Amino acid sequence: MSTLRTFFKYLKRKKVIQQNWLALIPSPKSERKLPAFLKIEEIFELMRSPDETTWIGKRDKALLELMYGCGLRVSEVSALNREQLTAREGWIRVLGKGSKERWVPLPDQARSAIENYLRALPTIQGADPVAVFWNFRGSRLTARSIARVLARHLLRAAEISPEWIDGHRKASPHSLRHSFATHLLSAGADLRSIQELLGHSSLSTTQRYTHLNLGELMDAYQNAHPLSKK
Repeated sequence: MSTLRTFFKYLKRKKVIQQNWLALIPSPKSERKLPAFLKIEEIFELMRSPDETTWIGKRDKALLELMYGCGLRVSEVSALNREQLTAREGWIRVLGKGSKERWVPLPDQARSAIENYLRALPTIQGADPVAVFWNFRGSRLTARSIARVLARHLLRAAEISPEWIDGHRKASPHSLRHSFATHLLSAGADLRSIQELLGHSSLSTTQRYTHLNLGELMDAYQNAHPLSKK
């Protein structure tokens, strides 16, 4: 459509045609997919999957707890430095898109998991002393590495409790962020608060999570309304 519009504007400018009727045709709108998220039960099983007898397992546990507990973007987790965890007790300082700063409450589970992980860190020559999350060489974990960590634990969680998690489900690190927002909204949190926690510049971006509650509304209707039985 964009190409045709430009072409017909050219034709009109060259006086090949008198009217550009194509300007009356609206552009098609692509369907906007709703965010993928995990159920609360699936989150619990996912948190159980890391093997906390190793420092890598403790790292993975801290990663999952932080991403779900604070609703961080994967880029924000990858770029996280230690001083951002200690700047204010009970809070984490997050640098989002465009270096926009926000403060997010740090849940006790996430704080405890991070402390256990940092205590278990081995001595690695040349390791990054600033980064929170290391790979086995002591370098900062990348966003792609974090995605691989999540994929591995989704499969492990599916083995632990196949009745809760579909082993073929595709979930990205962003799914934990979506789960964070969805569960807050379901529990009664207002959109403005969720917007601040997620670091969205526009409320319209946060409002897409309201669509996820339509399924819950339908379930409530099916279970309670007399007409739904007919």
